[in-house]
Amino acid sequence: MKDFDLWCEALENKTPVSYSLIFKTPLRQINETWNNWNEQTFTNIKLVLALLNAHNHHDLVVKFIDIVFPIAEKYSDTRLLLDLLVNAGVANDKLGEKTFALKAFLRAEKIVESIHHTFDKETYNVVGSMYYNHAKLLIADDSIAAIQHLYMAIEYFEKGSFRGGIARCMNMQAFIMPKEENEARIALFLRAAKIFEEEKDINSHAMAYANVGERLIENGNTEHGLQYLQRALELNLQNKNPFYLGYNYMMLASASTKVGSWKMAKNYADLAQLEFEKSKVLTYMEQLSQIKFAIENEQEVN
Repeated sequence: MKDFDLWCEALENKTPVSYSLIFKTPLRQINETWNNWNEQTFTNIKLVLALLNAHNHHDLVVKFIDIVFPIAEKYSDTRLLLDLLVNAGVANDKLGEKTFALKAFLRAEKIVESIHHTFDKETYNVVGSMYYNHAKLLIADDSIAAIQHLYMAIEYFEKGSFRGGIARCMNMQAFIMPKEENEARIALFLRAAKIFEEEKDINSHAMAYANVGERLIENGNTEHGLQYLQRALELNLQNKNPFYLGYNYMMLASASTKVGSWKMAKNYADLAQLEFEKSKVLTYMEQLSQIKFAIENEQEVN
């Protein structure tokens, strides 16, 4: 309980305005039921996590879960436990803590493997999200394992009737495919983009277009690729999510080096850094640094 009170103080100090407006009520209700959790407690925990994620407080997400997870285990609510572990994995990944992220996803997988009954749709989609996000972490080191996790994610998303989740898996599958299959990759990205558009998922729709742009540039069709990156930017500017904007600006910076637009490339790289810093996501900062170094030396980014 003391840890929870200290965490609430840290959140209030960090977000003095939004704390009283959006965090105070659900946190007070969690506090009031601390020794006897009920469905409303579970709902408030999920609400707090959603609010923290919306405001990019990834460090506070991890600390919040560290505090509530041991108590959540006593209630054997599978959906809540999985939800907490998936949120911990995603937050740690965004903080650049890959080892901790993997531990959270592996722990969630063990829970899923130990259960032999069916889930409700929401839980199926939480499990799908767990496999999907675990696949993202595996891409660099083990593409075969990543694809296996993607297939598992699709299976659970299908059971949860979550078309957006299936499209995210398609998007990642296309990303993993070799460059020699760029035409097939582009077709898969565009299929995913169509679903994202229908589901009104602007961030993912923009990412799919950005991926199409990058593949076209790899094929030597830089002008057409830049058009798709600009279409992605138009979508991202609607939602103004700093992480997706940062990634989009980074891709535009890289692409601009291929046409020798060094001033434009530098501008995009600076915007990317600004947005990444806002998002508090550290995943792509090293890649961005490499791109900025290339721009300073007027070298094309490969």
